Amino acid sequence: MYKKIKQDKDKVKHYINKMQELQTERQQWQAQWDDLSQYVLPRKNRVYGQPIKNGNRGEEKYNKLYDSTSIQANELLASAMHSMLTSPVSKWFSLTSGDPEVDMNYDVQLWLEDTRDRILGVLNQSNFNTQAHENYLDIGCIGTSTLAMEEDKDDVVTFMARPVYDVLIDENHKKQVDTIYITWTMSYKQIVQKWR
Repeated sequence: MYKKIKQDKDKVKHYINKMQELQTERQQWQAQWDDLSQYVLPRKNRVYGQPIKNGNRGEEKYNKLYDSTSIQANELLASAMHSMLTSPVSKWFSLTSGDPEVDMNYDVQLWLEDTRDRILGVLNQSNFNTQAHENYLDIGCIGTSTLAMEEDKDDVVTFMARPVYDVLIDENHKKQVDTIYITWTMSYKQIVQKWR
């Protein structure tokens, strides 16, 4: 039992150390993200996650803008990406068994199409479309976005587009993302609602 507890503590220390290492690496980008978000996505201009100190929150977020061209351009880009990539009115993906010969079977084709339609139905009844749009806004402004998905007892699944200041990302030797840390603050009420 003691050995297992020690192994668990070592794992936790490893993950905490890795998180701190990624936070240090990320600091070189934070000033650029802050500049970009001030002009392109001002409502998310808190890449450090720090509260605004003085004055009206809305005024402070928008007081550096000359005009709203960059905000509108990013909104148009996000809308175009959403409608072309993940439109709620189109069948934007297909399923396969992984075996082209099996996929030629008519019954298999019907089952795969039915399953795809059911998945699309679940996505369209969840908050996927609003969160996907937020995700595309982040891509247009920062170039990085994270869309987290969790099981939900009411809506089957729920999605959360996490802002860049909540996310730490690491890659493997092939430059493929293999580690993501997501941090966020929840109220006591939210914690009870989520894990009751």
